[in-house]
Amino acid sequence: MNGDAEIIIREVPETLAVPYESVREKNNTSYVWVLQDNLPVKKVVKTGFATDDYIQIIQGLNPEDVVITSGFTEIEKKFNKK
Repeated sequence: MNGDAEIIIREVPETLAVPYESVREKNNTSYVWVLQDNLPVKKVVKTGFATDDYIQIIQGLNPEDVVITSGFTEIEKKFNKK
């Protein structure tokens, strides 16, 4: 006999969460790339709870922000300010 189960450890209502792979880290600072005026812009974020797929954003993003989820190598070459 086999079965699947989902165990909910914690529910966090009305929170922002983004795909885990979209959160980058450098020098102990977490950030994401968002689109502003059709250009990538780096935004520093504070993260919270995480699952295998998503990570909670506590600070630094607005619900209307469009988070970039792929193409980071090219974006960082072209748009990362040192």
